[in-house]
Amino acid sequence: LTSDQKEMLQSCRALEGCRCTVYEDRPSTCRQYRCLVLTSFQSGKLDEAQARAALGEIFALRREVVRLNGGSTDERVALEEAKEKVPRAGTDHPELRAALAKLNRAALVLQLPAALFTNED
Repeated sequence: LTSDQKEMLQSCRALEGCRCTVYEDRPSTCRQYRCLVLTSFQSGKLDEAQARAALGEIFALRREVVRLNGGSTDERVALEEAKEKVPRAGTDHPELRAALAKLNRAALVLQLPAALFTNED
């Protein structure tokens, strides 16, 4: 990561859907990471309901991308399929492209781990 990057642009091999398969033995970098939702909750800027709503919106966006993709029902696979299906400069799948863009913007604003989302802008 460079000093101005807020996320890694690679997938985590230990992530299956939204679940970490090595949680108990996860690396120190993962142990120390706190997304904006968590830090806002811990500092009192968000209450539990607001934090849950923010994360709920993200996961609803993920489900929408999976639905629009029309391929795999495994979310991680579907997100990768969708990313490949929608070229950066193309508009072959306008609804899917818009959903991916909305998901990515929300993930960036909330500073959530990139492994949960796509790299499309």
